[in-house]
Amino acid sequence: MIICSILLIGTLPTKAQSVIVVSDPNSSGDISLGMGGSQFEWWSFQTKYMWNNRKSELLENWRSVPVKFLRYPGGTPGDHYVWDNPSASHGYNASQAADFYIPLYDSDPANVSFYQICQEVGATPVMQINVLFKNSWKQYVDPSSLSSIREGAQWQAGLVADCLAKGLNIHHWEIGNETWIWLQPDEYALIVEEYSAAIKQVDPNAVIIACGLSSTVGPFNVSWWSPDTSRTANTNHAADWNDAVLSRKTSIDYIAPHYYMSYTTSQTNATAWFESTRQVIWDSVQLTELDDAFTRNSVSINDVKVFPTEWACNFIHSVPGGGGGYPADRWKLYYYQLGNGLNEAHFFGTMLNKVKTDLAIHHSLDDSATTYLWGVNQYCNGQPLEHPSQLAMKMWGHHLGNKRLNRTYYGPTLSGNDLVYTFASMKDTGERYLVAINMDPNNAYPTSWFANVAVNRYAEISFMQNTTGTGLGGDNFDAWNNNPGGQPNAPIKIVQYGSKVINNGGSRVDVSQVPPGSMLGIAIYNQMSNTLNDDIGSPSPSGSYTLNGDVYNIQSSGTRIGGTADSSNYTYCQLDGDGAIVARVNSLTNTGSQAGAGVMIRQSLNADSKQVSVVMRPDGSINSLSRQAVGGATAQTAVASAAFPRWVKIQRNGNLIKTYYKNSSGAWSLIAKYTNDMPSNIYVGLAVASGSAGNLTAANMDTIGLSGNTN
Repeated sequence: MIICSILLIGTLPTKAQSVIVVSDPNSSGDISLGMGGSQFEWWSFQTKYMWNNRKSELLENWRSVPVKFLRYPGGTPGDHYVWDNPSASHGYNASQAADFYIPLYDSDPANVSFYQICQEVGATPVMQINVLFKNSWKQYVDPSSLSSIREGAQWQAGLVADCLAKGLNIHHWEIGNETWIWLQPDEYALIVEEYSAAIKQVDPNAVIIACGLSSTVGPFNVSWWSPDTSRTANTNHAADWNDAVLSRKTSIDYIAPHYYMSYTTSQTNATAWFESTRQVIWDSVQLTELDDAFTRNSVSINDVKVFPTEWACNFIHSVPGGGGGYPADRWKLYYYQLGNGLNEAHFFGTMLNKVKTDLAIHHSLDDSATTYLWGVNQYCNGQPLEHPSQLAMKMWGHHLGNKRLNRTYYGPTLSGNDLVYTFASMKDTGERYLVAINMDPNNAYPTSWFANVAVNRYAEISFMQNTTGTGLGGDNFDAWNNNPGGQPNAPIKIVQYGSKVINNGGSRVDVSQVPPGSMLGIAIYNQMSNTLNDDIGSPSPSGSYTLNGDVYNIQSSGTRIGGTADSSNYTYCQLDGDGAIVARVNSLTNTGSQAGAGVMIRQSLNADSKQVSVVMRPDGSINSLSRQAVGGATAQTAVASAAFPRWVKIQRNGNLIKTYYKNSSGAWSLIAKYTNDMPSNIYVGLAVASGSAGNLTAANMDTIGLSGNTN
């Protein structure tokens, strides 16, 4: 049922407001985790130099999206990456430099490889099969010859067999890249059938991905292609191509269109460019073709699903190198401007509404060129940057793996389209997430989310916006780069705030203003449940806690949190995998300078366990603490005094753990980040110590929020 629908009758918002009413999960199924994929182009985007010098930043960026699929060798390189010897597991290219490119696999774990990176990121590898060449450079597959096709299929199946023999968990195989450039529909359909059969004979669990087509393309001059030098104007129509591919539906698992949502004429005004692309996305003509093709060919999502293995907005006009080369003036491009990030966030949501779209790979999510430039210390003082699309995908990342929620939107529209794009989802664990993208570059809107949850739950509010006041435009690359001798500026940021779900005519989260041209994310965390309470380190007298509504009153005589072993009271539950804990520390009795109250995650209930905690002291100062080895010393980072009450937070993403406090402006500020290797299943909760042996202190904390799989 729709929550609060009666409340809204007669009180619908004016055009200056937006209200989103959320109901129960809809029946269209879960959102695939694999929607957050990224390309991995071996020859220009990621190099050994980058990995060896910027590994931690690359891993953090991919994990935080999270990236669950990586495509190799990536786009056009896949048409030139030929295995001269499948058992060598390396590619052959006339210009390849072994000290520059990252190979598929290396038996020495000390040497970087694509497969090793997939394991460290936690991503599934998607491998491209080359259907242009057979067994060596310039030995073309002749699509008019069945024997030539089968020769190429057997050669590529040899690579699949070699990967299995090496124990590599690679099963997703894409049959070529944009093969509609040089092939015709029936030619490619036969290639798909033969290559699929050869691969599945070697690996029955192989997942076969075939090239799809989202719009008419061409003409392409492919006279360089030796089998048929007469093809100087090769053109393909989407309907013909997709019909031919889907006629081989028993040979494939996915069809892979490449979506490039672009305004085809270059604009000189960032707002005009944003609005023009916004209309292209609203029209979504490219997304309708495959729906029609499935209907024409009586194909259901039980037969074949959709897997865009490349997607982006304004690629030619915005992605460095997309228009060819890297001239200096290409850095002052739409790619680095907020408008393109919002366009891509909007289009990603549009793809999520297409249930047939099960997986997706962004063309440039890793920000290839910027990554290269800051890696060689030529720009941005050698510091890592994130372009707006990557920041937007981090906000979308909360929705991956969730159930879609039905929602009703009341608010401003333009030509029948919602000016505030909204999407809501829910995890199996009960957390709820909302995205709201203000597609109006000129006006701000107050937004209320009627979320169908208990009141007093913690709600985290995030904005992606331009903090320089230059709106959708602005010379953002220069703004990043021009800070000689210091940290680079980041004009486009995600700023996070803490709030509560309130009860004012219904459980809801209110946001007073969603700025013009910005992206809002709201995450409603769970409350702590199945709570246990123990003393850590056997302090005396024993500690205890009481719970009144969402308020925890905790007593402890523990002498300290830190050192080589803790002595504290701990109110906790368990967390399996990634997640976060948030609490507001309202008060703490001053029983000593080492008294502390806050949040903690720990490997075990032993006093000397690995742990990370954020605690407030009686004087209002904040300490971030991390013990990275059992019985080891505890590292400490202090933040200057701040008045009670104060919010504190720990975020866990794999082995990367970040600690935060809420600053005077209400936004979260990072205190420290640690690499703390703990098992997947850990303890998470509230820690209190008195700092004075034998004396009880009293702490008051509320609005406890938990995200992740807790029990």
